[in-house]
Amino acid sequence: MRLSESLKKPSGAKKNPALNSYLKQACRKTRLFINKNDLRLTSPELFTPLQPPAVIKSPLHWDANKADLYELLIAFDSLGIITEDGVKAPFTHLVREFSRAVNIPFDPECHNERKRILNRSTRKTVFIDRLKRDGFKIDENFSY
Repeated sequence: MRLSESLKKPSGAKKNPALNSYLKQACRKTRLFINKNDLRLTSPELFTPLQPPAVIKSPLHWDANKADLYELLIAFDSLGIITEDGVKAPFTHLVREFSRAVNIPFDPECHNERKRILNRSTRKTVFIDRLKRDGFKIDENFSY
């Protein structure tokens, strides 16, 4: 017996309407399954999973302490100068994106580090103070 003949209604389907609807459904799903498998054999490229885009690693690396980066990010956050879709970016988004940009692991508990830095009793901005002191020294080799 051929498959198409086996998918035809059985003889007792006319007597039981509920059975008739289930049989129609089963035949329809079986045909769809067969058609899908035929398509899978003739065009396998349609069924290969898409690869996610490769993550491009940044060539930049942060060589200072993570706390130093957090000081900068806390300053950016408090000034509200970095936005996301026109709204001040959340601190966790700043940390995640800057971590990705300078190749350090993202810390999902970054709010704890932020609290620790903001709760320092003396010299809350050690890194920023060092930037102000040493960051803009004129390089003797650089000529204007």
